[in-house]
Amino acid sequence: MEIGAERGCNEHVVAYREEIIEMVKDIENKEFIEFFYQMLLSFKEKWGI
Repeated sequence: MEIGAERGCNEHVVAYREEIIEMVKDIENKEFIEFFYQMLLSFKEKWGI
C-alpha cells in the first residue's frame, strides 16, 4: 500500500471515529446505551477490536 493511500485510510478512520463519538454523546436512552456497550464488548471479544 502506498503511503498516501494509507494516510487517506487513516483519515477516514479518524472521521468515522469522531462521527461515532458525536452520535453516542447525543444518545439519552439508557437501554440503547447499554445495548451498544454490550455489542461493542461482543465485537471486541470476537474480533479483537
